Amino acid sequence: MSLDRHIALWFICFLATEAWASQPAETADQSHSSTPHIEEHKSQKKMREVFPKSSARDVTLPMPLINKLESEYRHFLDQQIRRTTGGIKRVLLNLEVELTRRGGAALSEDVRVLSPPGGGVIDLADYVSTERGGFNVKITPTKSGRERLADTRVFFLSQARSRKFGLEKLGAGCGKFFEVTKYFNRKMSGDGFEVYTADQRYVSVLSGTFVIFKFEFEGLHVGSLTFSDSRYPELGCE
Repeated sequence: MSLDRHIALWFICFLATEAWASQPAETADQSHSSTPHIEEHKSQKKMREVFPKSSARDVTLPMPLINKLESEYRHFLDQQIRRTTGGIKRVLLNLEVELTRRGGAALSEDVRVLSPPGGGVIDLADYVSTERGGFNVKITPTKSGRERLADTRVFFLSQARSRKFGLEKLGAGCGKFFEVTKYFNRKMSGDGFEVYTADQRYVSVLSGTFVIFKFEFEGLHVGSLTFSDSRYPELGCE
């Protein structure tokens, strides 16, 4: 098994078991109110809407990842007899992130972060408390007008140092990237990733960049979301 596939399988298994490993006791009230849907979205929870302080332009992706996306997109066009000899046209996605409470006091309120075209950089220190608890992270790629884009592919670029708690390993390591499309889309079709604040586990799970893209004739639809927590730089790679 290749190293990249080994890391990818570890990432998926880790996220799947994260809820079991660190979930606090359930609270009595975990209900959320809803508002009517917006365009093609399902019914959305009522929550405060904010914008990231930085855009995806502040994030540098590794050239091997960029080259892989461009090479696969050119192959996609070749298969459809739509050869391109010039540069690749990029269509920037809008990305919405919902942070919603699961239990405990990890979040003081539910928040929806609306990225500029192309994505953004989210400092979780702005939203996550130091109290014990859990929350969900749901990412939705959209076109203009908040029309959801389905059937996207996703790569994750890890920027979390590896940590050990007994036999349990957290963090995929610095600068490693791998495809997480199937797991990502399955989780986002529900409530999103389940993460917890115990031992700052959410930092090790989320620190890095999700590169979300889709191949279409009119261009390479792409956007990215980078997560970090400025309170715990020792857990990241910078």
